[in-house]
Amino acid sequence: MRLIVLGCFLLLLAVGISEQVFPLPLAVGGLVFGEAEVLLCLVAFPLLVVVEGFWSMVQSSRARGVSALLEAITEQSTGYQERAAQAIQKQRELSTELLEATERTEHLMAKIASQENAFASESTQLRDALRSAEAQRDVAHAQSAGKGKDVLHFLSRLQEKGRFVDFVMEDVGTCTDQQIGAAARYVHGGCRSVVKEYLDLVPVQEGEQGKAVTISTMKDPMMLRFIGRSALQFPVTGTLIHRGWKATRVSLPELSTSVVGAVLEGGPVITPAEVELR
Repeated sequence: MRLIVLGCFLLLLAVGISEQVFPLPLAVGGLVFGEAEVLLCLVAFPLLVVVEGFWSMVQSSRARGVSALLEAITEQSTGYQERAAQAIQKQRELSTELLEATERTEHLMAKIASQENAFASESTQLRDALRSAEAQRDVAHAQSAGKGKDVLHFLSRLQEKGRFVDFVMEDVGTCTDQQIGAAARYVHGGCRSVVKEYLDLVPVQEGEQGKAVTISTMKDPMMLRFIGRSALQFPVTGTLIHRGWKATRVSLPELSTSVVGAVLEGGPVITPAEVELR
């Protein structure tokens, strides 16, 4: 029991020192304990003071460490919050830019689609026009080829009946008038029969060649050719130089594939060569 009271005295002494009322616990200890016990407490008291100071220093150092740690954590937290706010702002800006880029891309895609549709329409029109032009070219070529074959066939008939091509292509400069006249009689007869076979010809202007004729009006400029004065005032009178000819019937036959008109070695054939076999 006495040890418990002694411990309480030491505690009271420590409190008195910390509260700067040191005489109070000594007085109380002198009343309760003897002088020997009080002296013992005074000897043990410095050790208690050292322990109490060391403990206070440990608590103070721990408090400062905790405070520094809290400040560091607070600073880091503040930095994290600032960086997080900056990241959020950056993300918002990127989202806005991405939205604008998406809108621009959609606009460009719509424009490209419109241009593709226009290009496809123009391509279709050009393709149709090209096909039409090719068809017209083929028709014109076929018509031209057909007309060419008709001419070649007619020329071939003149050659067959009257040796017209031979007569025209022959150099008659060295021939006598009698030879030319004899050949012309044969050529004339054959060519006349061919012309009558395919054509009906009548004079453009009635009258006798070399005689005077009066023209009251001109219905077709292609039917009359005036020689002399350039200014005309109908009716006009002049000398009939040539009566002209016009066809009232043209009946060239429809040609099928034959030797006449065939393209051989770079040129159409008018009449084939003839070889008498021995």
